[in-house]
Amino acid sequence: MIYFLEQADQALETACGLFPASGTQIYGYAARYGGMFPFCTSWIVQDESGRAAGALGRFHMSLRLSCGVLSKNIFLELMEFLSFLQWDTLEGPADMIQQIAEYKDFSQCTLRLGKTMEHMIGQELPALDCFPVQKNPSLQKLFSILRDSTQDFLNVDEMEWRRDASHLLRHEGGVYAAIDGKALAGVTAVSPQWGFISQVATLPEERGQGLASALTNWCVRFLSNTGRSAVLLCYNPQAERIYQKLGFIEGKKFGVLYRSDFNS
Repeated sequence: MIYFLEQADQALETACGLFPASGTQIYGYAARYGGMFPFCTSWIVQDESGRAAGALGRFHMSLRLSCGVLSKNIFLELMEFLSFLQWDTLEGPADMIQQIAEYKDFSQCTLRLGKTMEHMIGQELPALDCFPVQKNPSLQKLFSILRDSTQDFLNVDEMEWRRDASHLLRHEGGVYAAIDGKALAGVTAVSPQWGFISQVATLPEERGQGLASALTNWCVRFLSNTGRSAVLLCYNPQAERIYQKLGFIEGKKFGVLYRSDFNS
């Protein structure tokens, strides 16, 4: 059974813990938006006994999935549900996303695989205090760093991004840290046990100085001080090596299904 969720609750926390990388994002969006915003929606997936077997969250047209192994009946119900939802990308556990990609309705979607990296609370952190880190600088400055650092942000609407970032900060859903307009990193979603680190970006001319490492380290310390472990997504070996030096270990693999070039 799949049902709409008005707000973050214990069932959602349980479901989100099945795959913290996507789950923390689902929980974080549900906690700061609830069911009030049409572009942010959450659902619980129950198994036959009524227990939380997974969670879905949609933020704009990006859909996230947190789940373990689903029975055949629940999987087929999920597939039918996904067929009716509007989404451009679907992110979640690699084995489940691959299984969805092989389903007849989604077999023409593009699949991309990567790793999650996790930093468990209590692990020792390296000393990286050689840069002056500023907490929550202006959103205009943050967006300019993102826009000039990564092609992923070239088509992102600035006012839309700033609206969500502002909501995140007002509702204590995360933080941003920056170094002198050169680099930034953000804790962009939190659940009771985890924090999701994303939007780590450094201007091209400033790379190689350890700015991203220092900011990621700062975010991990921030989460540790609030009693949370850190999780992030990793696509490339170079970034993976940086995170390993900070004490991150490889978690579960994740997948992203791109539906934008799929015509039903």
